[in-house]
Amino acid sequence: MNKSKECENCGKTFVPTNSRSLYCCPTCREESKKRMKAQRERMEKTKNNLTINEINALALAEHLSYGQYVAKYHLY
Repeated sequence: MNKSKECENCGKTFVPTNSRSLYCCPTCREESKKRMKAQRERMEKTKNNLTINEINALALAEHLSYGQYVAKYHLY
């Protein structure tokens, strides 16, 4: 028996068809892929142009340490 889950994209509660389902429908899955791709592209553009101080300022704005920010956005 599958338990209900919350969609990673829209937050709607749904009953997954298998245990690995993250999204309630194909539309949410595609929207999530597009959003993640855009975020990756945005970070690739800025990755090589940021100084340590700039990265630290961005990290503080997200309430993260420098190391957490670098790990989250793969800036190494």
